[in-house]
Amino acid sequence: MKRFKLFFVAALAGCLVFAFTACTPQAQPSTQTTPNTSASQSQSEDTDSSEDSASTDTSLEEYVNSIAEDLEASGSNADADCEVTASGNTVTFAYTSKEQLDDSDGYWSDYLSQYLDDNTDTFNEAAEEFAEAVDSSVSLKVVYYNADGTMLAMKMYLGLGL
Repeated sequence: MKRFKLFFVAALAGCLVFAFTACTPQAQPSTQTTPNTSASQSQSEDTDSSEDSASTDTSLEEYVNSIAEDLEASGSNADADCEVTASGNTVTFAYTSKEQLDDSDGYWSDYLSQYLDDNTDTFNEAAEEFAEAVDSSVSLKVVYYNADGTMLAMKMYLGLGL
């Protein structure tokens, strides 16, 4: 049941990213022909999907690796790639734009930061689901990168797993 809840929250977060991409206003004039939004580095990771649920002795890294492929698929879209990793007690959702965004005036950084603020409840719930799955406190880090690798926005969320 915990795994189902986590997939539901991750899918919801992925849908929010997709909705964000679909509803993004056109950027100020730039050299880009098609502005993109959030994004992430797409790297295939070997996953072990044979685990049906996390046990209390499963590390966060093991748990995330077992579901990373599904999380990345739900978080990626036509404009952005999603990479999900875990290190220590932190799960990172990194979104990288597939095309370079003109952020010379800070438009995209501000827009994405506001998006992260507006969706705090959703990301906190996702952090809490990860924490419950591994029976430990978990930080959820959401990062948006431009196509050239420069960071546009980042926010941390905390799940206590109580």
